[in-house]
Amino acid sequence: MLDDLPPKCPENLYRKSYGNLKDCVLKGEKIMTVFKLDGTSFKFQKPDVVEKANADGLMEEAAWARYQEGRVSYLTKHLTLAKNNKMNICSKCDQKYYVSGNKEGFCYKDEGKHDAKYDFEKDPENVLNCEI
Repeated sequence: MLDDLPPKCPENLYRKSYGNLKDCVLKGEKIMTVFKLDGTSFKFQKPDVVEKANADGLMEEAAWARYQEGRVSYLTKHLTLAKNNKMNICSKCDQKYYVSGNKEGFCYKDEGKHDAKYDFEKDPENVLNCEI
């Protein structure tokens, strides 16, 4: 809309009347306990925060079930990629790192080495069972 229409056309004026995404009424509402605003897109909060929101009754059963399906799909994909590329995820800082390049000073939390969150040798068939 910004490129194709003049700034004062009715469509752009209507869009501008609602302000920026950060100024939406969603800010501070219950939905923001599950999502966070990252630039111009909504992303899920960390899994423990979403689990707490569900425990507090802020999510419907269907939404919780859908979130869990997506989480399993996401973890399966990313952990399989990490396993195949000899990577792991740090249990302290949640950063993905190459196992062979893990050196002192690389972890953002304590400036030491990354601590592996997964042991892919634990269950070679299912990466979801490999959390330490």
